[in-house]
Parts: sequence; C-alpha cells; structure tokens
Amino acid sequence: MLNIIWIFFVKDLFRIVEFRTHFHLHDNNGSKDEHLPLGNGKIDFYPLIGFLKKRKELPLITLEPHEEADLWPSMEYLSRMLDVLGME
Repeated sequence: MLNIIWIFFVKDLFRIVEFRTHFHLHDNNGSKDEHLPLGNGKIDFYPLIGFLKKRKELPLITLEPHEEADLWPSMEYLSRMLDVLGME
C-alpha cells in the first residue's frame, strides 16, 4: 500500500515542492513507515537531487531516524547527495 501512495506522492511532489522550505527524510521498504537510514530502503532520492539543483537555496532538511545508529548512514548518504549538487 505504501508503495502505491509513494508513487502518487512522487508524481505530484514536484508540482508543490517548489514552495517547500523544509523536508523530513527517511527511507523505507514500502510495507510500513520504517524510518530507515537514507539509502537502506526502496526510495529513490535521486529525483530529489535534480529538483534541488534547480533551486537557488537548499531547504531545511530533517533526518528522521528512530535510532541514533541510523543517523550516521543517513548523514553519509546526504553528504554524497550534497556532493553531487556541488554544495558540500
């Protein structure tokens, strides 16, 4: 069910996201709201990189791990994303 919701969400996300100034990011495998580290689930965050490249400034990004150990892989993933954007 979450995969279906995600597909519709991603499809419509970029229509409204240009006005967004804050993102809450975490990953999951589509069966429940798992709050996995970025890159450890099935969510493809790379379309977000393309969108962010077009913005003049980055939005505030909040990572949402449920355990401290999951924060560090998300920080590394986000760092790689920012590096691709040339913003690290």
